[in-house]
Amino acid sequence: MKLIKISLIIIFLSLFPFNNRLISETPKEKAHKIALEGIELTDKGEYVEAIKKFLEAEKLDPENIAYPYERALAYYKREDYESVVEILETLIKRKESNELIYQLLGNSYDFLERKEEAISIYDAGLEKFPDSGRLYFERGLTESDRDNNRIAMSYWEKGIKNDPAYHNNYYGLALYYARTPERVWAIHYGEIFLNLSTDVKKNIEISENLNETYTGALLQENRPYGEIEFTGIKLITESDIDFEFLPFQIAFQKVYQKAFLKNIDSTQKTLTIKDLYNIRKDFVLIWFEKGLDTVFQNVVIDFHKNLIDNNMFECYNYWLFQSVLKDEFKSWFNSNKKQFEKFYAYISKNYLKLDKSRCFHRFQYEEN
Repeated sequence: MKLIKISLIIIFLSLFPFNNRLISETPKEKAHKIALEGIELTDKGEYVEAIKKFLEAEKLDPENIAYPYERALAYYKREDYESVVEILETLIKRKESNELIYQLLGNSYDFLERKEEAISIYDAGLEKFPDSGRLYFERGLTESDRDNNRIAMSYWEKGIKNDPAYHNNYYGLALYYARTPERVWAIHYGEIFLNLSTDVKKNIEISENLNETYTGALLQENRPYGEIEFTGIKLITESDIDFEFLPFQIAFQKVYQKAFLKNIDSTQKTLTIKDLYNIRKDFVLIWFEKGLDTVFQNVVIDFHKNLIDNNMFECYNYWLFQSVLKDEFKSWFNSNKKQFEKFYAYISKNYLKLDKSRCFHRFQYEEN
């Protein structure tokens, strides 16, 4: 399944601040007010009127790069990509140009089927902004669209390493690895995406993908009971090898096998949220009991342990899979409203924090 090209531009005029004054309204202040009106019109889908507002703002404050950018965005939403290109090709030459401009310009070339020009813009953007997760994501999409999946994957992995808090690279990788035997990475990337993203449509897609990945790894009719598969790696012998000397993927799989056998009997054919909660909780407890947290650094498993220690892991799992197993979630929620409210208050302050010093990518176990 190909990934769909989606514009991910979020407009923040705060990126281009102006100086407030306590005296009478200046041209820059008037421009700012008018631009805010333009943004409201854009949000309402009134693009022609919005464009007029941005042109008015540009006349009052021609040095502010935000206003022509907002005008380009309005054209973009009208699917007038030629006008977007005309505006942004000028803006990228300005010293205050930013990654959003390169992203929108590259996307516009892509929609115009001018693929090589889109690639050139993304590459130029990455040269100027080498830590831009969004540009790595877009560059990866250009390769995914051409079925160069391994090259696409390499761009998304670079995006994660350079900009761990940007969500969409995890999205691409979660979908990619879910189609491979290396489900262990699909689970990690998918769950991180859900913790970072506010895109409802994609969140539902990844939540479904995560549920299917767990089901595929833990319950398959063509495998004997208790034989699970999170990785395609096979060892000639592993029964007598201490967990700490195993590759991460195998250690992960073996601990999950123990947690699975503890919670699921041989007659079970499906997994509920409660099942997933119990399996995932016991996995974390066994992982720490064996000291594997000191062998394999893993921000996701550490995050789970903190949730368990604060009695929030059950709510977290119901939140994670609510869009997939709706009836079960609704029934549970009706009996646990207060606890779920506490969870939301807790997670708003104790969310999954990622930066270059604290992140997850599959290569980290090869680098150690």
